[in-house]
Amino acid sequence: MASAPALAVPDAPMEELVITGRFIDPAPATATQTRLSAEQIDQARPRSLADALRLAPAAHVTTNSRGQTLVFLRNSGERQTAVFYDGAPITVPWDFRLDLGLVPAAALADIAVTKGPTSVRFGPNTVGGTIELVPAAPPEDGLRLDLRGEAGALASRAGEATALIGAGAWDITLGAGIRDRNALPLPDGADLAFSQPADSDRRLNTDRRRVNGLVRAARAVPGGEVAASALIVDSRFGIAPESNVDPAVDRVRFWRYPDHRLAMGVLSGEFSVGRATTLETSAWVQKFSQTIESYTDAGYDTVADTQADDDLTLGLRTAVDHRVGRHTLRGSAQLFVATHKQRDTAFAGGEPPSQMPARDVFRQRSISLGGEYGYAATADLDLFLGAGGDWLTPTRTGGRPDTGRFGDYNLIGGARWRVDEQWTLRASAGRKVRLPTLRELFGEAIDRFLINPDLEPERALLAELGAQWQGRFLTVEVVPFASLVDDTIDQRNVTVDGRRLRQRINLEGSRVWGVETSLRAQLTEHLSVLGHLTGMHVRRQQDSADDPVRIAEKPAVRARLQLAYEGPQGLGAVASLDHTGRAFSFTNDDLFVPLERSTVVDLEVSYDLATWWPALRQLRAYLRVDNAFDTLVEPQLGLPGAGRLIRGGVHWRY
Repeated sequence: MASAPALAVPDAPMEELVITGRFIDPAPATATQTRLSAEQIDQARPRSLADALRLAPAAHVTTNSRGQTLVFLRNSGERQTAVFYDGAPITVPWDFRLDLGLVPAAALADIAVTKGPTSVRFGPNTVGGTIELVPAAPPEDGLRLDLRGEAGALASRAGEATALIGAGAWDITLGAGIRDRNALPLPDGADLAFSQPADSDRRLNTDRRRVNGLVRAARAVPGGEVAASALIVDSRFGIAPESNVDPAVDRVRFWRYPDHRLAMGVLSGEFSVGRATTLETSAWVQKFSQTIESYTDAGYDTVADTQADDDLTLGLRTAVDHRVGRHTLRGSAQLFVATHKQRDTAFAGGEPPSQMPARDVFRQRSISLGGEYGYAATADLDLFLGAGGDWLTPTRTGGRPDTGRFGDYNLIGGARWRVDEQWTLRASAGRKVRLPTLRELFGEAIDRFLINPDLEPERALLAELGAQWQGRFLTVEVVPFASLVDDTIDQRNVTVDGRRLRQRINLEGSRVWGVETSLRAQLTEHLSVLGHLTGMHVRRQQDSADDPVRIAEKPAVRARLQLAYEGPQGLGAVASLDHTGRAFSFTNDDLFVPLERSTVVDLEVSYDLATWWPALRQLRAYLRVDNAFDTLVEPQLGLPGAGRLIRGGVHWRY
């Protein structure tokens, strides 16, 4: 696979992102970029993409009351971050959210996490950043197999197989996996007053089953490469109820997802046109469907309502780079059309109606255009400017009021100075826009939300400074940053005809500023350390002195420290510490209450069986304890994270 072309940025330092893959942003002057390598991902034994993203600095991974596992980069909103696979966005446009807990992490070479003023080439809703999933590359000629098997407490089990085949001009990847669990363990100290059996150490309604498959074929052609890939994730699962809420007083989600499926096909290409011009393009089709069953109570016996969703998205992204001496010009465009069909059905006594209601149909058209300019002022100084616009037109609104078109502009700029072989300084700033989603405008979530078609886009001013020191065995980076958002989209409680509902509204604004630090060190030949610490100040801009200043579920501190030992006799060990600082949750009584701080310790020992029997080369067995001290993690009131989980497995590479 060819590398993404550099944008007037020669000889980028090791920690700045220059890796193979489609549409990897090659402009390190504009944003903070972190590469999670396949080796780092393997050390975390991730059960999904969500586990892998916990390794990224300033990333807060949490599960909401809908059962969706989401990531907040530097405490940005979850709808401000776009996720890409092989150059195409896999985030579902209807809600612009993706359940990261259902996306497998196998068959990835790298994960690229970008924060700050990102390139305009990524398209809409990237105020918080981008996450790019880079497919693994097969050997030039030959076969590489990657097999994994795992079993653990509460009947958790998994099996994954990936074949990477290099055959002349062809690179082929085949992958499949299955992961299953009966429940999540309940942590010690969880105080759940409602909708949880008092004598059970299992969190109610947290079973999950996921099956996934991947096929990718790439072929070298004159002047470039073309590739086609298909990804499917098929799952069914339950979600834990909000156990701080009395169901006799307020509505509680007693939900199950019997069907939840994401299927995606991507056709991409990268071509050199002459000696100075490069063309990259990706076209994709995405099919997403799910069924939500809402039950009357925590017995999950009687269905009260169902919601059936079907989403179809067709899209195209393209970018052209042209280099003349020290100058680089880039143009980019993205277009997609997405259709969402939804049927809400009310049951009577657990029985469906004799005649099913009609489906509501929503459709949107999204266009993004951008232009960027890079200039290598000297051998050590790079400058960068970019501008673009995002437009969203709801063309069908399911019978709701027409909103008209949404649109706004984006600006970014930055500079990078390589002071010497060890020090690099950079600065960047930008204006980015986040357009409201159709679900925020029109979604009712099985009669839980009051619609608000008058929402306005979020508009953010972003800025950061970066200083990196890179030595032979140690790399350290410090990044002060700020995000000033106007018209922040949030929620409020409203009462209509005696019913308590929620409604999305535009706040005056919100402010986040902080400092992100990270380090990587090779302490000895066999011992390495990775760490990051981010402190953040998050506040709502007030209309009056009586307005609340908090924003829900935004922790003040995110930190991680990981030690990894790889001994000469085949013995390995990994110990990690993950800390989440103070955050607040919003109650149904319009109050912000503090959540528990938490420090979670994960431990693992492993052994290379080839040390004992050479014929078993590259076969490693491991035993892992997640949340070893059974710490209470409270990302949201009434929804604690998982307690201690013991699991073991084998990983064989051939």
